[in-house]
Amino acid sequence: MSITAYLQPLLWAVVFTPAEYLFCAYPLVLFSRERRQNILLLLFNLTVTALLGGAVAGLVYLAVDAVVPAGFSTPVAAWPFWLQVVACVVLADFGIYVSHRLMHTPLLWRFHEVHHSAEEMNWMVAYRFHPVDLTITGIFTSVPLLVVGLPLEAIAAAKAVHGVQAMLSHANVSWGFGPLRRIVVDPRFHHWHHANERDAYDRNFSALLVVWDWLFGTLYVSERPRAAVFGAGDMARRGFFHLLVDPFRPPAAPPAGDAAPVLANAPALAPTETVMTDSATATSEARQTAGPAVVTAGH
Repeated sequence: MSITAYLQPLLWAVVFTPAEYLFCAYPLVLFSRERRQNILLLLFNLTVTALLGGAVAGLVYLAVDAVVPAGFSTPVAAWPFWLQVVACVVLADFGIYVSHRLMHTPLLWRFHEVHHSAEEMNWMVAYRFHPVDLTITGIFTSVPLLVVGLPLEAIAAAKAVHGVQAMLSHANVSWGFGPLRRIVVDPRFHHWHHANERDAYDRNFSALLVVWDWLFGTLYVSERPRAAVFGAGDMARRGFFHLLVDPFRPPAAPPAGDAAPVLANAPALAPTETVMTDSATATSEARQTAGPAVVTAGH
């Protein structure tokens, strides 16, 4: 694994950590159990999952090369590099949308629940994924690009764009993109996807371009500026080992009262001040005060 893979999150930590302190939309929770989980998942995914993903990518490349007719990608090879990058970004973004919706089905939700268990929005949630989740998403984003014949350099550039966007869309910042919010996903848009509120379930799947949610009827725009409660189930309060292993086990009981995989019969939740978690209560209180709120110990 290249050392640059580890340097990238360190670089963005220097950018996003001060930004979250200066422009936080919710209390900035430091040294919490959930942050430690995010760090461990980051390190695990940059090592073990990266090796697994590399093996899967090699198999996918060989399969595509064996199936796609020779000369099929010749026209794309003649495109200017910037156009190849744009094509990679758009095609990969659609692949993320499709795989994201699949992860919200009962078959795959248990793996994706690791990501949705985050009760604190911050840039590190972009690394809070189960390896199976990342592997499936990688397949859906790489296959279309390889079939079309886009070069690896353009694919790497698109991957970098989506990586930065993932950290930004999860970041605990109050920024909005103004008129561009109708085109590009901003933090407020994606925060609603993580909201533990019935109306927001199964909405706002897009990673970069809002158009996918608009086209497929999954767009959610609330009259309120932001959600009050995040998280699904109790995974955020489990250990790191359980986050990796528990998705392979059947649930002890169907979810009742917690955020469930997004289905037509999902429980209707109406979070109130009396049922909020500690972090959510702090969020409500913070809205009544000005300036960034910093919590030094999480749940």
